[in-house]
Amino acid sequence: MNERKTSDDDPIELRIAAFKQSLDDSSQTEQLIVQKFITHGTPYIFRDNEDSYFDLKYEIAQHFSLESPEMVRMVGSAKLGFSIAPKKLWRKFSEESDIDMVIISRSVFEEY
Repeated sequence: MNERKTSDDDPIELRIAAFKQSLDDSSQTEQLIVQKFITHGTPYIFRDNEDSYFDLKYEIAQHFSLESPEMVRMVGSAKLGFSIAPKKLWRKFSEESDIDMVIISRSVFEEY
């Protein structure tokens, strides 16, 4: 028997619903939403392999001579599992999606 997944079973749909709920919750500030969904936690694409996320951050940190892999973060649809860009709003991460990484470093910013 081949059962179809409902949107309730789709992990990305659940993430979208949680994000939308936070947007509708007047007790959650924009800063809290950014911290909760954008800067905190394991990215969607590494949800089953957190060690690989660390390895990627470590390699990028080494390349840019950063003090710590914690200065490297993944953002965007690879992090969330869906896009929040206005022209791609709620589009699910797919094999065609890119992976956006950011470096949090004044010295690296000024150098580049």
